[in-house]
Formats: sequence, C-alpha cells, structure tokens
Amino acid sequence: DGVKLSKIMSQGLLDENIVRYRDQEGRTPLTLAAAQNDTVTAEYLLNIDAMKPNFSVVAETKSDDDIDIDTGDYVQNWSALHWAAYNGNGYLASALLSHGAALHNRTRSGSTPLMIACAEGRIATVHVLLGADESLDAVKHVKVAQKDYAAWRKRATRQMFMSPKLRDRNGMTALHHAACAGSFECCVALLQS
Repeated sequence: DGVKLSKIMSQGLLDENIVRYRDQEGRTPLTLAAAQNDTVTAEYLLNIDAMKPNFSVVAETKSDDDIDIDTGDYVQNWSALHWAAYNGNGYLASALLSHGAALHNRTRSGSTPLMIACAEGRIATVHVLLGADESLDAVKHVKVAQKDYAAWRKRATRQMFMSPKLRDRNGMTALHHAACAGSFECCVALLQS
C-alpha cells in the first residue's frame, strides 16, 4: 500500500528490481504512486530504466511477469496513466506520455485514460491527452532499440488522432463520458480536437 511505498522510497531504492514488484492486487510502485497522486515518487520511478515500455511484447500476450510503464492492476487493469487522468494530474500524465506510456491502454471496462479524465471533468488533463495525439514529439525520453523501432513507430502512429473516437465496452466515447459528467469544457475540447 501507499505507506509501504513511501517507506521504501524514503530509504532510497536499494534494488532497481523493486519497480517490478506487485502487491496482492497487482499494483506496481508506479501505479501506486500515480493512484496516490504522488508525482515526486512517480517521476523517480519513471527515471529507472526498468520502467521503460516493452515494445517487443504485444499487449494481448503480456504475462504477469511483463511489468513496464503500462502495467495495470489485476482487478480493473488501471495503469499509472489511468490514475493520473482520474486524479486530474496533467503534469504526471505528460511525464508518463513522454516516457512512452500507451495513450490507449484500456481498463477491463474498455476505458482509456481520456475517457476517465472526461468522466471526472479533468479539463487540463483532457488537453494533455488530446495534445499527445497530435505528435510523436510527445515521446521524449524513450530509448528504443533498433530492433524494436518498427514496433514502437507502429504503436505510436496507431495512437495518433484516435482517442476521441474509441468506445468502451458500453459503447461510450470520451464525449459521452464528458456529457454524462456534465463537463461542458471537456465536451468543447473534444469537439474542437
């Protein structure tokens, strides 16, 4: 839980493999930090090479041992980016995206981070997520091996201009979520994107 995470972080990270740890609910330290809106800890974890995205593993074939920046929990499959969107932490969302987090990573219910930000009325985070769709330049800190570059480029290109059009398992788009939440600002941002 969060208390254990803070205790580990205050003692310093003795073993880089700690980022690959999962608690009983499948949450990684990065996911916990994002859920607690702890930007400092999340940034520290992002700067550890072990958290870089694994482009050689297809999302559908990931096992519980394949832990990276996009790893979600066992219950709802919420990643750190989903939590940043939920908490309205645009700064953390931007940091996660610049380290290669998948913009269209889905929860078990099919929600993307953009849908979650819209459902919570987090307009600043909605702008960050919509802006990430505009350019591959948002990914600054990802070091992609030559053999993985084609897979990375395909994934990054596929993400461009898709967020507002995706639907969750209930058939709802980000615009539906914003309208249901009564967030006029999010609706306008989506319609203008």
